[in-house]
Amino acid sequence: MPEIIARNLNELAQHLRGELRNKKCLLIYGYNSVGKTRLSTAFRDIAWQQDDAPDTLYFNAYTEDLFTWNNDLTEENESVLQMNRESNFFEDAEELAMEDRIREQLRFYADFDFSIDYVNWTIS
Repeated sequence: MPEIIARNLNELAQHLRGELRNKKCLLIYGYNSVGKTRLSTAFRDIAWQQDDAPDTLYFNAYTEDLFTWNNDLTEENESVLQMNRESNFFEDAEELAMEDRIREQLRFYADFDFSIDYVNWTIS
């Protein structure tokens, strides 16, 4: 992978936006406190300033508090994403038919389906 030199966060975000002309997606990993959330916000803001359609999906500490990933398959249980039922974020998700809205956007980026169980607060 070529070395990327950027003088600031916005310059790096601009560079990554340019990379999307030749790629379907970018995955950025970094240790805690290196600025991933700030970078994803700058990346998203560039699209908004250019009146482009929203195209940024990111996972950060806020979303980490919303979900718990149950991927311990030692007992051959189904792997699920557990929603934090204490969060107000999910308060009206069922009534708003969020699955349909998410599914519509997800089909552009992935080839899988999911279901939300509002009784057990899981996504599989």
